[in-house]
Amino acid sequence: MADNPHSGIGCPPRTNSVHGGRDRAGACEIHVQNNLHWAVISRRRTMKASYTRLAAVLLMALASVALAADNDNHQVTVTVNDINELAVTGGDITLTISSATAGQNPNQATNNTCGLEWTVNTTNKKVTVATNQASFAHTLKVLAASVSGGTAAAEVTISDTAQDLVTGVATTLGTCTLNYRATATAAQGTQSVAHTITFTITAAS
Repeated sequence: MADNPHSGIGCPPRTNSVHGGRDRAGACEIHVQNNLHWAVISRRRTMKASYTRLAAVLLMALASVALAADNDNHQVTVTVNDINELAVTGGDITLTISSATAGQNPNQATNNTCGLEWTVNTTNKKVTVATNQASFAHTLKVLAASVSGGTAAAEVTISDTAQDLVTGVATTLGTCTLNYRATATAAQGTQSVAHTITFTITAAS
């Protein structure tokens, strides 16, 4: 901005001359008016510059808010762990050996009301079966029938050592029916043994 050419508002000193006084008074009035006019213009320019700066700041702030609200992102990580879930269906059962043909060992007792269901998302797995009883005077067998999601092993004579019931289980939903058979000889006498049968999904050897 150019410097104000009218650097002061005050009037020049008066003279004792009447004519000179009138001239100087007129010059003083013009001088004062010019300085006031310049001051008004200067103030308007200053206010305009301030408004311009304020508008720019507001626009930047609004642009920042608009950008923040328009979109955003974050990272979502999905992890799928090993899943090997198995459940027995059908509840508890009782196998009762209660009859025989004369001259022969007692008739076997059977049951096929129970089954297994499993969910496996890994490979190279199998289902094993075992009892918690280490010694008993009868024979208890089980066969996995109608298998889906694996391959049935041969009928298992259950003991306290885990044995293969279903093999070839991998990344699958599976089911099977449990066909139980209990047999006993006349020489083994009477007995009542409660087995806790455990089925386990484990790594195939």
